[in-house]
Amino acid sequence: MLRFSSLSEKAAVRVASFAIAGVAVLSGFCYMGWREAAEYRRSVEYSYQSAFQNLADSVADIDAALQKSVYARGAELAAALSGEISRRAFSAQTDIGALPDLMLEDTARFLAQVGDYAYNLNRQTAFGVPLTDTQTEEIRRLGEAAAQLSAALCRIQTVAREEGINIGRLLADTKNDKGGFSQTIDQTESMLRELPALIYEGQFSDHVAWREPLFIENGIELERNEAASRAADYLDIQPALLQPMGEVGGTIPSYRFRAFVDGGEIAVAITKRGGHCLSLTNSRPIGDPKVTFDEAIKIAKEYLTARGFDGMKETHYTRAGNMLIIDFAYRFDGVTYYPDIIKVGIALDNGKVCAFESSAYIMNHHYRRLPEPVFTVNEAMYAIAEGLFVSSAEICVISNEGRGEMFCYAYTCVDGDSRTFLIYVNAMTGYEENILIVLEDENGTYAI
Repeated sequence: MLRFSSLSEKAAVRVASFAIAGVAVLSGFCYMGWREAAEYRRSVEYSYQSAFQNLADSVADIDAALQKSVYARGAELAAALSGEISRRAFSAQTDIGALPDLMLEDTARFLAQVGDYAYNLNRQTAFGVPLTDTQTEEIRRLGEAAAQLSAALCRIQTVAREEGINIGRLLADTKNDKGGFSQTIDQTESMLRELPALIYEGQFSDHVAWREPLFIENGIELERNEAASRAADYLDIQPALLQPMGEVGGTIPSYRFRAFVDGGEIAVAITKRGGHCLSLTNSRPIGDPKVTFDEAIKIAKEYLTARGFDGMKETHYTRAGNMLIIDFAYRFDGVTYYPDIIKVGIALDNGKVCAFESSAYIMNHHYRRLPEPVFTVNEAMYAIAEGLFVSSAEICVISNEGRGEMFCYAYTCVDGDSRTFLIYVNAMTGYEENILIVLEDENGTYAI
């Protein structure tokens, strides 16, 4: 009994020692876990603050550039300002994607529209074509909206700073908060929704912006890790190099990622449905050109084909610095579908893809069953004014100012002054639908 008792006491001491040590170790793990969680929260909070600050800065720069654009009379200055607006708008959309779900869908749509509208104006003014009175008035209106948006973002920052509020928690709690922060966001979104419709030839024009994206309407929704694999494929990198940067809702919901490779920061958006690349940009400074335009176009076309975009035909291209931006339209069975556009930017120093934009394709691409044309290509030619020489013709589908898609013949014509025009004649009615001037120089071709 004494021996058994002695062993029990020793065992009890060992058990107690192990228990005390276990508690100490457990406490240590808990403390380490708490510290790691705190560090993570601080890291997330810093990323939110940085993204929100960048968003506010970008919107302020957009506001300033829009105000300047109203009074810019020189084509070179107007082109530079339009390019600045387009770049800042894309940056702001990326920052929104890095924030928690703020119900900022109208803000994201507004920024996408401003950026796309400015991109179209940039291409126009780059060829020395001045802005019309209507375009100047649209810029003025967009500038007023950007100023209100900029002021709203500044108010949120000011209150958060003065009251010492965690901006990540603040932003995440706006759905439940009935106070000033939620009210400011709601008022801003409401203001943007009430803006007059902006109709132009672009994928974010109000006559197409609220439609369901046709290309992905039956697509399977991907998880984030699956989208990361798709993003890695578009970037030709390993998925482990990608950092998630949030999600964006709106017309084309997408996952956002970034990677620091190739000497710059690459931002990429992948559609939740279908897993297609919506946009891609690389901030890497591009060196002196070593790739010809023809080589760049070939690289871009092979890039599209390798990623499942078959039947794409280059239509126009323009040089922006040391990058060549090529527009590709879908072509099938002898018909070119101009609503189905993908833009690819190729760096002219190394021939790599440094920009990609497919929103128009994702919004519009679907199978069409075209009717038999009422007028032949020769019969429809009678709609063309005298004095123009028709050098070529093609069958195509175009979209125009909110009237939907039209089945047309596109005639390339030259006048007595050697100016080139594209004239679209409706194959069903025989009437002219649109006339574009074709501009061409050493930096590319463009039609306005």
